[in-house]
Amino acid sequence: MIDDTEVETTETLTLRLLNPAGGANLGSQTQATLSITDNDVAVPVPSAGSLQFAQAAYTANEPDGEFNSITVTRTGGSDGEVTVQYLTTGESTATAGNDYTGASGTLTWPAGDMSAKSLSLNLIDDSEVEALETVKFTLSNPTGGASLAGQTQATLSITDNDVAVPVPAAGSLQFAQPAYTAGEGDFELNISVTRVGGSDGEASVQYLVNGATVGTDYTGESGTVTWAAGDETSKVLSLKLIDDSEVEATETLNLTLLNPTGAALGNPAFATLSIVDNDTASPVLNAGVLQFAQATYTANESDGELNLTVIRTGGSDGEVTVQYNTTDSGTALVDSDYTGGQGTLTWAAGDSADKSLTLKLIDDNQAEATELVTLILETPTGGASLGSPIHATVTIADNDETVSTPVTPPVVTTSSDSVTLDFMPQ
Repeated sequence: MIDDTEVETTETLTLRLLNPAGGANLGSQTQATLSITDNDVAVPVPSAGSLQFAQAAYTANEPDGEFNSITVTRTGGSDGEVTVQYLTTGESTATAGNDYTGASGTLTWPAGDMSAKSLSLNLIDDSEVEALETVKFTLSNPTGGASLAGQTQATLSITDNDVAVPVPAAGSLQFAQPAYTAGEGDFELNISVTRVGGSDGEASVQYLVNGATVGTDYTGESGTVTWAAGDETSKVLSLKLIDDSEVEATETLNLTLLNPTGAALGNPAFATLSIVDNDTASPVLNAGVLQFAQATYTANESDGELNLTVIRTGGSDGEVTVQYNTTDSGTALVDSDYTGGQGTLTWAAGDSADKSLTLKLIDDNQAEATELVTLILETPTGGASLGSPIHATVTIADNDETVSTPVTPPVVTTSSDSVTLDFMPQ
């Protein structure tokens, strides 16, 4: 066996029997293995170690000034001197020179040194009100055989310590509410415009009113409201309602703010005013409808008189009248066959009783065919109207018999060429 100085793993030597001589034979075990264990010890390989940030995230306050809490560690070896560079990345939101200084440089470890090293960083305490800002660091370019491992990037979050000074504001001008309702009899209105969010400087806004009827329903069509510097009180528009006696539906006024000066126009800048009428409609009078109770009547010449009925329906407000008269379409003759074919019927207020007109029949001894009298209603008064039927026809049956007249036989005169008949009167 050769005892060398090389560090080796266990080695094996295989021995085998072969080619027996002199008539000998090989048995079953013709092969054997020899394991050779090394007696050399490995000399440790020098290691410079690995470099990384101690943690991934750090926090600081703007007035902290010099900030030494960001550290880089060396682990896994300390052979030889090593260095690493640190610098900020473009992902940082803080600004070098305004928010911090010293965010880049080189950290050095002598041989055998494994202590943590701090980055050189100074925070600048300005008076600017800022949101949370960040500085992002990265490690690069290790030397001396060291390597980068683990956490090679870290983020520092810087909390601002400045308080925002309120910026003077003129405010916004707007209606106190988007919709108003008033009764016509309210007269004075309380439609107000407010100034919110500030009162710096003088401010004004114009208002314009349209809808309904100016001068009839309201006064104060348009105008301007003004606030002095520091004034935040609500301003009431100069509008007044006119309480008339006209029955009206609810009317709407449209109110618009426009042309603000010294301030902004807020919301709502448009409002509506609903004006509810306070007048009661007078009851609608209904004088009713006048018409014949029926369209046809029959009578005998000997009846003496005939009553035709006119009715009032659908209302009885007020006194009403209607005229009746005969028409030219009848075959009976006034004063020969009848009298009383014209006149006026009257109903008092509240009266809806039936009214009769009387037709007097003349009973002569003249044999006649059946005759007709046609009457018409016309010229209603008092708001009444004519219904249907407004015509009535009276059929008058005759009660006289026809008398036969005797006929005298004619005298016959003849000649040679003619015959003459002479009728003699009786």
